[in-house]
Amino acid sequence: MLKAILGWLGFVGNELVSQQTQQVEIRSDFKLLRIVNFKSEFVARRNIEILLPQNYDTNVKYKVVYLQDGQNLFDSLVAFQGEAMELQTILKNYFIDDVIIVGIWNTKKRYREYLGNTIYNALSRKNRKFIKREYGGIAQGDSYMNFLIKELIPYVEKEYSVSSQKDGRLIGGMSMGALISLYIALHYPEKFGGLLCMSTHWPLSVKKQKPSISEEYISILGSKLSLLKDTRIYFDYGTENIDAWYSVPQENFNRLVEDYNITNYKCIQFSGASHLMSDWRLRIGPALKWVLSE
Repeated sequence: MLKAILGWLGFVGNELVSQQTQQVEIRSDFKLLRIVNFKSEFVARRNIEILLPQNYDTNVKYKVVYLQDGQNLFDSLVAFQGEAMELQTILKNYFIDDVIIVGIWNTKKRYREYLGNTIYNALSRKNRKFIKREYGGIAQGDSYMNFLIKELIPYVEKEYSVSSQKDGRLIGGMSMGALISLYIALHYPEKFGGLLCMSTHWPLSVKKQKPSISEEYISILGSKLSLLKDTRIYFDYGTENIDAWYSVPQENFNRLVEDYNITNYKCIQFSGASHLMSDWRLRIGPALKWVLSE
């Protein structure tokens, strides 16, 4: 239920724009705000969820976590298939009350926006054609990255009392949301002190498991891993359903982490877990707790 509508002003790039913000009624001590149709020069407009602590204090600089697939985090009325993670309850259960969560809604171009251009370009011509046909077009991940880095983060840091230091910013997501989070962190290592990747969708395709796809680009990502030596990095994956496809590419990535001597790294395999919201709901609390720790 929408409780209030507020008129906010903020910057996108160098342009002062009006952003309509609604307060969303949820059963929680946290306060949920929804920025409606956030304006961007790089991607289509989309809603942004802002979860504030109960005793939000503008004199405190809070850590902030940017999470993909934002409509699935808090409110079942807008979540995919009506099933939200209810992250506000998880935060309370794990005594995480000193953080602001920014949930970025996806769009109909989710797969394309969550696929980095460098990843796409690293694929063979045959695999690029395969992914382009499945996704309905070429990668748009770099445009999405520009939106987040150049527009959304500056807006949040202007309008809310959040840390602008590396250790105060974290990024993460699930499935393709995890992949684009890793991609952005590798391109802007100075921006994020923590990275959370759950059930990272290494195969790109959801129609056919093609090992050659992840083999073609993981080494490209791995070549940048040394840039994340000061970042707390969390990965996990299940063993059932499409998560069963992740074991080999995840282990390949883990070996690269070892090669680059990345020490603040945790990767957990959850036996019997699948590619479902109900599984991620059980894991994200401890994962966030670990990534947010000093």
